[in-house]
Amino acid sequence: MMKTKKTAILSVSDKTGLADFARGLIKAGYEIIATSGTAGFLSKMGVKVRDVSDLTGIPEMLDGRVKTLHPSVFGGVLASGKKHFAEIKKAGIAPVDLVAVNFYPFEEKAARVAKKDGDVAGHIDVGGVAMLRAAAKNYARVIAVSSSEDYHDVLTALSSGGNNENFRKRLASRAFAASAYYDSVISSRLSVDSDGAGVLVRSKIALPLKFVGALRYGENPHQPAVFYLCPAMGGMPLPERLGGKEISFNNLLDAAAGLAVAGDLAGHSACVVIKHTNPCGAAVARRAVDAYINAFATDPVSSFGGSVVFNCGVDEAAASEIVKVFTDSVVAPSFTASALTMLKKKKNLLILKSKPAAAGAKFEFRSIFGGALVQKPDIVRGGAFRVVTKKRPSVDEKKSLLFAEAVAKYSKSNAVVLASGSVTLGVGSGCVSRIDAFRAALAKMRARPSMPDGKIVLASDAFLPFDDIAREAAAVGVSSIIQPGGSIRDADSVRACDEAGISMVFTGVRHFKH
Repeated sequence: MMKTKKTAILSVSDKTGLADFARGLIKAGYEIIATSGTAGFLSKMGVKVRDVSDLTGIPEMLDGRVKTLHPSVFGGVLASGKKHFAEIKKAGIAPVDLVAVNFYPFEEKAARVAKKDGDVAGHIDVGGVAMLRAAAKNYARVIAVSSSEDYHDVLTALSSGGNNENFRKRLASRAFAASAYYDSVISSRLSVDSDGAGVLVRSKIALPLKFVGALRYGENPHQPAVFYLCPAMGGMPLPERLGGKEISFNNLLDAAAGLAVAGDLAGHSACVVIKHTNPCGAAVARRAVDAYINAFATDPVSSFGGSVVFNCGVDEAAASEIVKVFTDSVVAPSFTASALTMLKKKKNLLILKSKPAAAGAKFEFRSIFGGALVQKPDIVRGGAFRVVTKKRPSVDEKKSLLFAEAVAKYSKSNAVVLASGSVTLGVGSGCVSRIDAFRAALAKMRARPSMPDGKIVLASDAFLPFDDIAREAAAVGVSSIIQPGGSIRDADSVRACDEAGISMVFTGVRHFKH
């Protein structure tokens, strides 16, 4: 079917770059047809445009819900081949050569509507999604434009002869990705509204992943990596880089690990030093500088080149201590101007601004076997806290036990943490036997140049399989132990504690971390 002028239908919510794009299309020989809002905008910008109702012969209806859902539009978009062209010619329908659509901003609009306040259906785009998908399906002939980011490429292709099938196929792929993302955001929101965020088991799920940016590299320099944000998982923006090198895959893993620990530590100011996602040391104090000094002192050797993460602001006093040793990154919700000035003198020190809540997620995903393991995050703290020994922990010991358990929870299994007050004395993690984890933590504690005042407590991420840890711990001055319990030899560990005159608490909650 021959015609002298090509036709473009535009229907966009985001008007960024639209007027220049339309002018470029006109220059390339296109007639512009647009839905009412888009047509009104273009008219005000001095662009010649026809309203889509001229094409359909029917004004839009149902508060704008029905604009383009008409054979005069879809016939022109989907027509492909001589037979189709003959059909639409007989029906008086002209072929459509380009469709540019971006959808109603459901994600932004629905975010302002609380679940209890009612329906989000009014923000769901139907006609725009259908029209873009139709154009993408017919990539053999039609250009499907799903983002203002593609306007320049389209105009360049039209002016340089680059409008070939491969180009249109690439745009079609982006259009279907845009549609899939949009639908998955809607699906996720409706699922939360109807079932709650705790639903894990569904026959099919759609996860919206929005590209945020490329990372410096992956786990190793030869591995490329990017970051995608997933709103369905309660995704929040990346930490803000205030200084230093570009963010890498490992930087984000360590930042998330540290923020999880710091966010779980109750008290004034918490600091945790992270290496390969494991806490090297952690502390809570009245001042950030004291929290850092005590956390670092747990294991200065392992902390070298680590990530320092706070749940509080970093001031000049804390910064002055951090810069004394090689540190890979510092993460905190805020920095004073003087602290930033001091930290930025270390040109490769990555400085990230982020709150502990930013690391949280509704679900945890792990990719294996070409699929995904999905679980709810481990947010339980303290559990039943059942005293199983004759001696009961004091109020101060209880606080220290909960502190140590929080650190153990975020350490790779098998993990044992020794602590005094709100300061870790030694962390043994990633060991394949629990007694080795205890002895690793003990070695760290013994290497300390000085010990804080207060009693020593022990936390284990899983049950003690034998009484050896209880007996060895008591022999080195541990006064109280917290563990999940559940071993067939629990009675042996309880007996060992009673014989040594120390207390033990069962939480009933295991905290394995792989």
